[in-house]
Amino acid sequence: MTGTDRQISGMRRSAKRHHSKKRIALRIMVVACAAAAASALARPGQSAPSCEAASTSHRVALLELYTSEGCNSCPPADRFLRLLTARGLDSGKVVALAFHVDYWDSLGWPDRFASPAFAARQRSAADRSGARFVYTPQFLLDGRDLAHGWASKDFVAKVHAINRQPASANLGISQRLEGDTLHVTVSTSVAPASTVDLFVAVLESGLSSEVKAGENSGRLLEHDHVVRVLEGPLPARAVSIRLPLQWDRKRLAVAVFLQERASGRVLQALAAPLCSG
Repeated sequence: MTGTDRQISGMRRSAKRHHSKKRIALRIMVVACAAAAASALARPGQSAPSCEAASTSHRVALLELYTSEGCNSCPPADRFLRLLTARGLDSGKVVALAFHVDYWDSLGWPDRFASPAFAARQRSAADRSGARFVYTPQFLLDGRDLAHGWASKDFVAKVHAINRQPASANLGISQRLEGDTLHVTVSTSVAPASTVDLFVAVLESGLSSEVKAGENSGRLLEHDHVVRVLEGPLPARAVSIRLPLQWDRKRLAVAVFLQERASGRVLQALAAPLCSG
């Protein structure tokens, strides 16, 4: 074999080794991709969190606070609402709603969370109970005025008494977020004889305001469970709600509740964090 023949033979052996390495590398890559795909299919639980929630078999209380940043007696009530979880009252026991009313706005400090619709809801509750006036801060527990009972030691006992009752209605919610629009579908099951209204609310927590005027001038006020929007009574079981960009998506929640039209008694309530899926 001449030198040229030996050189050609060596080049052929080198080419064979090179192609063999490429085939091995290709097989490794194919196996790795197949393993990754199988692993991804085997871990469906790692997808986006569920956007559905269902109510409990026991009654969950609904606690409404009517408040205003222009009212100097309201901050203790706001603080009470913020500390519900510390008292052992999570959303599986009580759904909290803070309605900021607008009738204090003309006294020096317009509350940015206030709505005339919330004041109208409070007046409707007063008319239903025969009260002659509305006031802040006012707590309603399942539609009934607590007066000063919210600050008493038996408040937790009142909530637990409600929780011991079996649910007289069932609720389910399904959320779908498309851009800045939240679509909520509600399923309900309630005794046919009951005349009830369905409400859907969007809540925001972790809010604060530096008050510059009015009765709370110079104070930093902090708020949780603030009702940003209330939809209802709803004629259907689905509603679409626009969420302004300045609302913190991580601090939003959706609450739904069923309320007897005549008595104002709440049959069941349910709250869940905003679904980001």
